[in-house]
Amino acid sequence: MFDCERVLRDLSPFYQSVVLVGGWAPYIYMCYLWDQDVPNVRLTTDVDIGILAGGKYKKHIQEVFLQKGYSGKHVRTGHHKPYQFVLPLEGRELKIDFLGDSSSARQIQKQILGEEVVLNLFDDFNFLLSDLLNIQTEWGKFYVPRPERYLIYKAVSFLDEPTSRQRDIMMLYFCFSRCRKRAELEVSLKSLCKERLAKRAVKGLKLRLTHESSSAVLEIRKSLAPFGFYDTEAEIFNEMKAFIKCCS
Repeated sequence: MFDCERVLRDLSPFYQSVVLVGGWAPYIYMCYLWDQDVPNVRLTTDVDIGILAGGKYKKHIQEVFLQKGYSGKHVRTGHHKPYQFVLPLEGRELKIDFLGDSSSARQIQKQILGEEVVLNLFDDFNFLLSDLLNIQTEWGKFYVPRPERYLIYKAVSFLDEPTSRQRDIMMLYFCFSRCRKRAELEVSLKSLCKERLAKRAVKGLKLRLTHESSSAVLEIRKSLAPFGFYDTEAEIFNEMKAFIKCCS
């Protein structure tokens, strides 16, 4: 079981409202959707959970997590709230981040998450949470974004903040280049080419990927190296150009 699945299992009472996003998504695609081997190396050490507005529950996530032994880590010195949840594991801590669309902040915290927990807000986040995939496991089920939406959103996140979101473009490349059901993924990406965020991704990536030594290519290569992946600049450039073509 992946670390993220432990968290998702604990979130099962909120199944209809929570979505696994972030760096664990490519591993879920590989394992459950694309039927391929999963790399032993983990490119992420925390768990990102997207929250859909609209659900109503007897308890908030913050109450359930505290009952299950999660710790609340204060994010501001001298203040008891807001706090971020961490799950103590053997020799380490697993950090959990909750994310939502900027338009639904109040509703999410009041009805689902709890008002003392950090909620990271993003514009257009509901693009990622539309038309979700339902993943079935031995212990239960959970939602993930569709790969095509995940990749486009990663591209836009990087383009919005290229200096601080370099891992997003790396995760896009890692997920796209390692997919063994590439034809299916390319068709799915093509189906979204008229979406506003897809157009933004294409326009922005074209500007940042003009040649093999473009800064975006070098950033992807640099981000992959610590995990033992040594893709060449030419490989990265060609894969990213293929991604742009799919979204155009």
